[in-house]
Amino acid sequence: MKCDYCGEEEGTERIVNPNGIMEEKSAWNVCKVCKEVIKQQQALTFGSILNDMKGDFSKEYGEKVMDKANKELDKIAKRTKKPIMNACIYKKKNNKYGVTSVEFKGDKK
Repeated sequence: MKCDYCGEEEGTERIVNPNGIMEEKSAWNVCKVCKEVIKQQQALTFGSILNDMKGDFSKEYGEKVMDKANKELDKIAKRTKKPIMNACIYKKKNNKYGVTSVEFKGDKK
């Protein structure tokens, strides 16, 4: 069975649906690389939420979490020689929505 995330490799790891659906029937079969990627993308989301909270500690810790996740995603891209795309949709202060995306190619220092 192919990986539910990338569709390229065999799905050898079973993980909880990363979209927050906790039912067993919604679990995903993913390859080892995608399992690592999903973990780091979840860390980016967590760091972003912390960064948006009030208080210096939350912002500082959120930045650290996001920085580490970004570095890990770049390492994975370098090791696998495959680019990784990460996108984020967010609500602006004026209640409109924005989007950012980053492609990791393994070329960060």
